Parts: sequence; structure tokens; C-alpha cells
Amino acid sequence: MLNVLTLSILIAVAYLAIVATISIVAALQTGGRRNDDNDDHHTLAVSRFTIPVSIIVPVPKPSAAVRRTVASLLELNYPEFEVIVVVEGQSGIVLKLLARDWQLEPREFFYRQTINTADVRRIYRSARDSRLMVIDKIAHGPSDALNCGVNVSRYRYILPIAPETTFDRDALLRTMTAALRDPANVVGASSHLELGECSTTTGTATLAALFQRLASARSMMDSRLGWRYLGAGLGPTGGVNVWRRDAVVKLRGFSATAADPDLDMMFRLQTNALEGGGRFDRGTNVFGHVGPQQTRDTLKLGVRRQQAALEIVSAWARGRGRRFDLRTLAYFIGSEILTPLAQVWIVAATVFGAAAGWFAWTSVPLAIALLSFGNAAVSNAALLLRGSAAGGPEQGELQQLVKAGPLDFVLYRAMLAAARVMAIVRFAGGITRREPAVN
Repeated sequence: MLNVLTLSILIAVAYLAIVATISIVAALQTGGRRNDDNDDHHTLAVSRFTIPVSIIVPVPKPSAAVRRTVASLLELNYPEFEVIVVVEGQSGIVLKLLARDWQLEPREFFYRQTINTADVRRIYRSARDSRLMVIDKIAHGPSDALNCGVNVSRYRYILPIAPETTFDRDALLRTMTAALRDPANVVGASSHLELGECSTTTGTATLAALFQRLASARSMMDSRLGWRYLGAGLGPTGGVNVWRRDAVVKLRGFSATAADPDLDMMFRLQTNALEGGGRFDRGTNVFGHVGPQQTRDTLKLGVRRQQAALEIVSAWARGRGRRFDLRTLAYFIGSEILTPLAQVWIVAATVFGAAAGWFAWTSVPLAIALLSFGNAAVSNAALLLRGSAAGGPEQGELQQLVKAGPLDFVLYRAMLAAARVMAIVRFAGGITRREPAVN
């Protein structure tokens, strides 16, 4: 038993060491080369050949951020787009605020309900800006709100966005880069959302914000180093995705039962024989930022992401989605399932061995320290890559992030590991068995 336990720990350590070494070496080779977008944003912004976009803003609960988000969206530097705000449930406050800001007027609006959704109460159009439409509907979940927006949308591509997101005027141009280059084949594309804030009025940031920013940097490194060599892609944890509307409609919209509707849609689009395409592009551009998340929301995101990963692997194992690129699937399993499980196993097995009297108790903090500094080394490599792209952290922010690196594994990633284990236990126990609705 002791030999088996020791061997399993050594295998897990070797696996993590190989993954970390590959990431660090690749980052060092790539770091310092600025990965700027070569597209001429000014030319695209005034071109009449730029593809129009329908932007969908689901509002599941009252949010003061909606007013700022709508105003920012309508100022985007993009030739043609519309903004569709979908207000769910008893959100009369949101409607009143938007009505006051944008002079909303009720309109008779006829559209084809290609995707079944909950009933729409009323549709409003802005008298100030005809590009703005507000839908008041019965609450039926975030996927239903998105599907309602898809039904009403007029343009070839749709882009859902959360009200709390902040961005600059060229954000939509950056996100649409892949679709503009290859609209016939690109059914979806992602851009990153950076979580957390490193600078405040006092020049410092909370540890939670720093940890979330480190996670964003690692996600960007994942995109830049890994996914560009793969034949398909599944998006980052947290991001903004643009979808080709006809492809979404063919799959009957976003799933209401999937743990992560976006990840589910990425998988379904790439594993179904759709006319005119099937490629999802995981970009390295940054769409915008989201403020620090609360611990509760972070845990929910960790559980949802892990459960979504298990759903995808389960669907593939049952023969659904065999067309999915095997390299992409292997990479996805490694990053989303094997790596966090290996980290958890090293700590858990070391504690078990020490409790059984096989190891000294000093081996437990040594194992945690080894994992902490290994994780910090990967985070520093990710920061190197992030610094070589536009909008990277300034010197003061960078110092805070580097100092927070060793604590990231002990405090932040340990919390995410607990969330992932919870999701695995639930999935294995059949409490929440869901699969991507692959056609």
C-alpha cells in the first residue's frame, strides 16, 4: 500500500512538473514578442463590408451597471450593430432607469420565434437611439434570455455580454477579428475578460482581486501557447463570445440544462455537421474587464466549469461528438480535469500517508510549498506573456501580482480545488447528471 501511494504521488508530481516546464519554456520563448493585432481598426470601423452584430445584454436581476453598459455599447467604434437588452422577471427598476435614459417607447414588433422561450411581455424601442431595443419577458433562466435575444436579433453574428463588463470603444472590433477574416467557417470566437483589479485609489488591491487577475493571465497564456496549435477550441474560463446566429439557431439555441451554456455551445457547434462551418476561434485579445468577484461567485464558477468539463468528456465517451479534434479534447481533459486532480491528490495522499504513519508530518507542508512555488512559476510565466501584449500590468501592479503568486495555490486555488471536487462528487453520484445536448 505504501509503495502504491508513493508511486502515485511521484507520478502526479512528474506530470505537473512536465506541464509546468513546457508552459514556462514556451512562455520564455514567446515572451517579449508583442502580440499586437495587425488589423487596421480605423479601416474596419468605417468599412461598409464589416459584418453587423447583434449585442444581447441579459439582465436577470436589478443592476445599476446596466445603464453604464448600454451607454458604452452604443458608443462602440463599429459600423453597424444593435443592442438588445433582455430584462427578466420583476425588474421594473431597470426598465424605469432605461426608459428615463433612452426614452423607451412600446412597439409592436413581429419576429419569428425560431427558439422556444418564455413569453415576452413587451418590447420597447429607444426614441433617442434606434439601435437600442429592450425586451421585458417572464424569467426563465439565463439561457432562455439569450435565446429570446437570438430570436429578436437581426444580424449574422450575436454577442452576449454581462452588464458588469467594462470595455473600450474598439472592443467589438477586436472580438470580431476572426469572424471578419473567415465568416463562412467561423461559428464562434472568444475574447478574454480580465477579472479583478490590481490598482485602486490607494495603489493596492485585495488578495482576491490579485488571485483572479493571475487566473486571467494563466487563461491568456493557455490561449496563446496552446490553442493556436490545435484544430478546434473550447473557450477560456470567463470571456466574451461571439456566435454566428444561423449556427446557434440550427442547434435550437443555448441549453437550459448544461452547467455552462457557452462551453456547451462551443462543443456542440464543433461536433455537429453544420453547413458553412464549424470552427471556434479562441482569441488572445482582451475584450474588457470585470471587477473582483465575491467568494461565493468564484466557488459557483469553479463548480460550474468542472461540471461542464465532465459533461463534455462524458458526451464524447458515449459516442457523441466523435468529430471533435482529439488533440483538443486531450488538452482540455489535461488542463480542466487531470491537472487540478493531480494537485489535489498530492496534498490528500501526503496527508493520508502522514496520518497512517508512513510519512513524516513535515512532508505535508513541503508538498504544499512545492506546489505553491511551482504554481507561482507558471503564473510568472503567464505574467511575462501578458506584459508583452497591450494593456499589461504596470510595474506596481506587477510587483503585487508576483508577491501574491506563492499564496495563490494555498488560498485561491485550494478553494477552487474544493469546488472542483464537489462537482466531481455530484457528477459521479448522479445528483446533477447533464450532458451537452448534442444533436
